[in-house]
Order: sequence, then C-alpha cells, then structure tokens
Amino acid sequence: MSGYDNYYNALQNRLWDFYSIPLKDVDGLNTLRHWINDHLNGSETGGLANIYISYGGVNNTLPSGTPEAGKYVITTFGSYANHALCVVGYH
Repeated sequence: MSGYDNYYNALQNRLWDFYSIPLKDVDGLNTLRHWINDHLNGSETGGLANIYISYGGVNNTLPSGTPEAGKYVITTFGSYANHALCVVGYH
C-alpha cells in the first residue's frame, strides 16, 4: 500500500478501547466467549481477542464421540508468554 490517501483512510481503522479479561478460570473463559459472541451486551456482532500465551505444542486430541474427534487441541499453557494469538471465533 502506498500513497497518502490510502494511509489516511487506514487511520480510520483504529482501536478506541482496550479491555482485559483474566483467563485464569472457567468464568474468565466464559466471559471471553461471550465477548467474542456479542460484546457481553446482546449485540448482533461480537468482538475479537488478542491473547499472549506460553505455547509449547499441541499434546492432546479431542475424544471420540465429540464433533471434532481426533483433532489436536491445546489444553494447557505455560507460565511465560511467548506467542500471540488473535481469536476471532470459536466452535
């Protein structure tokens, strides 16, 4: 992208608010899910989340009998963040 007009138009896409949702327990995870779904207020559109985690690898698979059986899943994170993710939805 080049040119002042493109640059100026891109400036209109700024973040105005930032929120922090602790993910230390099930309540925090549910709050994040609802934020992504409807901004916690019943909106027709939801939000997205940026999280910074400690990622060491995928070490488990989803159990048989579930809709995504056999697919890899991350079930734990370490204590020192080393990887950023943008969460735009969930299943």
